[in-house]
Amino acid sequence: MTNKTILIIDDEPKFRANLADWLEDMGYETLQAEGGEAGLELFRQKQPDMVLADLNMPGLDGFGVVEELTRTSPETPILVISGVGVLEEAIRAIRLGAWDFLTKPLKDLELLEHTLGRAFERSMLLGIDRLYREHLEEEVAKRTDKLRQLNDALHALNTEISDTQRELLYTLGDVVETRSHETANHVRRVAKLSHFLAERVGLEPEEAKLLQLASPMHDVGKIGIPDSILNKPSTLTPEECEIIKSHTVIGHEILKHSERPLMKTAAIVARQHHEFWNGAGYPDGLSHGDIHIYGRITSVADVFDALTHPRVYRKAWGHERAVEYLQNQAGKMFDPELIRIFFADLRQVEALMASLG
Repeated sequence: MTNKTILIIDDEPKFRANLADWLEDMGYETLQAEGGEAGLELFRQKQPDMVLADLNMPGLDGFGVVEELTRTSPETPILVISGVGVLEEAIRAIRLGAWDFLTKPLKDLELLEHTLGRAFERSMLLGIDRLYREHLEEEVAKRTDKLRQLNDALHALNTEISDTQRELLYTLGDVVETRSHETANHVRRVAKLSHFLAERVGLEPEEAKLLQLASPMHDVGKIGIPDSILNKPSTLTPEECEIIKSHTVIGHEILKHSERPLMKTAAIVARQHHEFWNGAGYPDGLSHGDIHIYGRITSVADVFDALTHPRVYRKAWGHERAVEYLQNQAGKMFDPELIRIFFADLRQVEALMASLG
């Protein structure tokens, strides 16, 4: 048994019953509600670990459920269920706060189980971050009577939290890397390349180090992208492209609540690493200096490493071809000054890439 309880909100009794049977066979406990209002009331009474909500219901629909639960219980995973061919509804729900979506009819039970597991994993990571924040507050309260002891305790605790956050950032980066079938160590190469470029641009050593630690989180929002889209070897549909693009917003939402410099830097990188110098990027269409230097640097590092290593949809490019591409995109995708600095000594870049494998 998982000891996890899942609330099913759907106005179709037969579908609710079948879904409950499947979930119980997987070891979950279930609760059922026939509509949005009843579902929210049952949620308040029972406090389940996850909610599965149909988007199209009479009365309070699934969008309303997502909005309310995102506001009142942001750490509870909310998965929405939509009909086939209505991806725009799923995109809207994700923007409102849904963690993932499933489509009717549910036929692939293995995919269902994997989607649930991924959502619970993300919930656990958010809970860990909350517990560390609460632990910090508790420690501060205990030591207010002795200033020296308080300062010592805060220093030790901050060091522990910073170390844990660094480990968590790399762990989350590795999770995304594994899910998207990217070449091993992509996030670590992006970190090194970002640090390399940050130093040459003239960032302070502490700031360059901060970017190195934060840049592995550039694609953390892909945790919220379905595997069927993330690893699709063929051309994505326009609707699927929009879902992929949403990983920038999802990543920012995951990271933005922390006041710690490392997490704030990671939030900037997650949101802005697909913005283009000419304003044609996403999600906000920023251009030139409106794009944070962290986002501009990570964009160069991410694209160069991605091009020079194989992906599920193409083979790796040679360094010469990749360099030519980035130089051609200077002033379009990339800050032209960063491209000039990055390739000022190509041998250093190639030596760094060789050392990273």
